[in-house]
Amino acid sequence: MTVETLPARASLSPPAARPAARAGVALCLLAGLLGILIPINQYVEVSAGQVNVSAGDVLLLPLAALLVGRWLRGRSLGYWLFGLWMVNLVAWTLSLSVLTKMIFLREVVKLVACYVYALVGFGLGCHARTTAALVKGMLLAAVPIAALGIFAYFFRSPAFFIQEARVVGTFQDPNAFACYLAMVLPLATTLPLGWMAAPLFLGAGIVSFSRSGIASLASSFALTSVLAGARRYLVVAIISLLVLLALWGSVGGTALGLRFVKYGGTLDERKGLWALASDVSAQHPILGIGKGNWEAVSGSRTLPHNTFLSLMVDTGLIGLALFLLPLAVWLLKGARRRDARPWAIAVLASMVGGVAISFDNFRPFWLALGVLVARLSAPEEEVGAQSPPGASSLPTLWEQESLRPRGLRRGSRWGERG
Repeated sequence: MTVETLPARASLSPPAARPAARAGVALCLLAGLLGILIPINQYVEVSAGQVNVSAGDVLLLPLAALLVGRWLRGRSLGYWLFGLWMVNLVAWTLSLSVLTKMIFLREVVKLVACYVYALVGFGLGCHARTTAALVKGMLLAAVPIAALGIFAYFFRSPAFFIQEARVVGTFQDPNAFACYLAMVLPLATTLPLGWMAAPLFLGAGIVSFSRSGIASLASSFALTSVLAGARRYLVVAIISLLVLLALWGSVGGTALGLRFVKYGGTLDERKGLWALASDVSAQHPILGIGKGNWEAVSGSRTLPHNTFLSLMVDTGLIGLALFLLPLAVWLLKGARRRDARPWAIAVLASMVGGVAISFDNFRPFWLALGVLVARLSAPEEEVGAQSPPGASSLPTLWEQESLRPRGLRRGSRWGERG
């Protein structure tokens, strides 16, 4: 290609390109730091101690400011988030007699944080370098907390990783801990040798004793194995099986091991909460009772612990449909896109875990969703075309032959299927 045929932004003089290059480096560093801080323990409380803010939230404002030009282009995502906000606003308006000022403030802060994560994820997903930095950050966080989680289970140290003998990681929740590992697994395959963390993730998920988390990990591992090719994953599957068998042998005869054999204990409690949530949603089927009103209406201080039932209770059938239908479209499109498949699997794995966790408090779901929509917002060969000057010619992460899993390289049986 001659100089005359290069796009104008690619032929900038070196002095003009340096500021954009420096901004790109800073953006990549912030993206990597965000990936590391997402699973860090919640440490700041606002709204009279009723709202927890994770360490990753601290980076939202500078990242949102740097990415404003990118996430403003995410019209479909923006319309979706605006629609969700309006449904919640209408539900709140209809339940003002129940909603208190403190609860309203708490729920507003939670929603705004989730939506900003989605917008930041979209901005980072617009370019391969920032997406790769985010993946590396999430992997660098997931590997040590998985290893530390297994160590904590066998040695009961450090104590903050264990809650009633269950491994909770730095999320203070074993369900969220296992779901985070399930999300990172497909993303790890986009990096050289990243897939070798699979046995560690599966082992840490087992000692979380989270049934929904195990379901998320199983679905994520199965889909990722098909995505990357059976031959590539044969060795790691055998190693993972040995790890699981060893861990199962250590817990199978214990009371915690019986969680996977007998559906008692917390599951019976969950069934009662789910039945109560179904009754409440049946009484308010269209727009629900409004977020934050569960305790006042149901009389239970324990939330339903199910994202989809919570949506039905809070925003009715309208809110549930508005949440699920665009997600289904994005997931189907992502399954057909090579550069979007890892993120589609990450979002789907977290949705499997949604039967036991609330997405209002699970920030990684919204971040991964934003990246997925960004990958779908442009033709596959043009992802990253809107990058800063000096970086526009870089291929997408999955288009780089050296970074693509063997099963998806040109000429392979899986790669030919697209």
